[in-house]
Amino acid sequence: MNTQKDLCDLLEEQIDKHSVSEVLNALSNVCFEKSEHLKVTWQDKNAAKCWEERAITLMNLADSSEMRD
Repeated sequence: MNTQKDLCDLLEEQIDKHSVSEVLNALSNVCFEKSEHLKVTWQDKNAAKCWEERAITLMNLADSSEMRD
């Protein structure tokens, strides 16, 4: 089982390998995919909206960090 430290180490590796903005964009894509899955499979529009909002937030953070990378 992964601990919080393990997760942080994995994220740091990915940031070092790619960039903060690329990692945030990847997380954003995962959130969009979860949103779509909830809409299609479970017809849960409320949960899907929450995941979509997270995706948009991460996408915006990626865009702002891209300017600094």
